[in-house]
Amino acid sequence: MPTAEYQFSGQNNRVDPLAISMDKESRTPLFTEWYRLINVDPGDDNGCSLRKGYILLDGSTTAHSLWSNPYSPTDLYYVDDTTLKIRTKQGSVYTLREGLTYGARMFFVQVNEIVFYSNGIERGIISNRVAHAPFVPTDKYKLPFPAGRCLEWHNGRLYTGLSSNGAHALVCSDSLDTPGGVESMDDRHCIVAQFDGAISMIQRVESLGRSGLFVSAGEATYFLPGSDPVVGE
Repeated sequence: MPTAEYQFSGQNNRVDPLAISMDKESRTPLFTEWYRLINVDPGDDNGCSLRKGYILLDGSTTAHSLWSNPYSPTDLYYVDDTTLKIRTKQGSVYTLREGLTYGARMFFVQVNEIVFYSNGIERGIISNRVAHAPFVPTDKYKLPFPAGRCLEWHNGRLYTGLSSNGAHALVCSDSLDTPGGVESMDDRHCIVAQFDGAISMIQRVESLGRSGLFVSAGEATYFLPGSDPVVGE
């Protein structure tokens, strides 16, 4: 009597789902059940981890620029009409700032214990779910960190993209150990690089001992190696 064999349709505990075997002759990878996994990200340690959850927002709002804080994923930041708001996991909504420019996309980034936000016109910081007035430096050569487009935090400095009169530049803030921290910048050292087009992405990378910034500007993407442009890296 023939024997019928039925394979598992989902995950099982017999075969390591993280194992990707190799055909010995052709050296071709043989994909296993791992490709079926959803809501996971691969890691540098040959393993994987679950992705963060998400918060549903009432579809009747006129919300845009939604951002889930990666260090506190239960908090959802967004702009509703001209108001910056935060929504907690419990569903409570708090107003952070009103009177913003209508339709201007907001960018966010976590900087230690604060959240820095900017839409290219207005900018500010949020601490403990409260928006604070921007710091204005008074020392010589110091300027307020501008309201740019795209934000990234890398090696103790804040980065953003500026466009003015056809010129496009990546600028950086002071370090955290200076008065005002990332809300201040030195006009002698703040320009990191200039580009032919507007900056549309700034993304830090810290992997395998090589750090730097990926920057998309115009129709190209660039990699700027190093940790601190102000000290010549």
